Amino acid sequence: MDSASSHHADIQAAIAKAREDPHTDWVMNLYEWTSGILLVLCLLPAIWLAWKSDNFRTLWRSIRWGWAGFFVCYFALGFIAPTIVTEWTGQSTLGGAFPSRSVLPMALFGWFPGAILSFPVCGLGILWRFLWHRSR
Repeated sequence: MDSASSHHADIQAAIAKAREDPHTDWVMNLYEWTSGILLVLCLLPAIWLAWKSDNFRTLWRSIRWGWAGFFVCYFALGFIAPTIVTEWTGQSTLGGAFPSRSVLPMALFGWFPGAILSFPVCGLGILWRFLWHRSR
């Protein structure tokens, strides 16, 4: 366990050293903001469908959209972003800031986080509609 924590500490130290350069820090900040916006945009259809669903067929559609959103995000953040950041900054040490290249299996199992996202949103939507109609 110590080797893994020391490895992560080494990666964090290398990233902190690389971010001392203003250009590299700007690129990493741009990456962080872009990844957050990308995640929200990819999951918006799933959230909308889960909020509007009142049966399991619509909820299943929401979970599929959530899976697709997580797949796009994992693929972009695990394969495309490291290449772009390394090219822009010229520093290969920044590879440790990104998820490992084994994100493809996690992306393929994105239905699970999609379901975790969809079920509570669907439950809140059904509860909201029930309370709304009951108060009328």
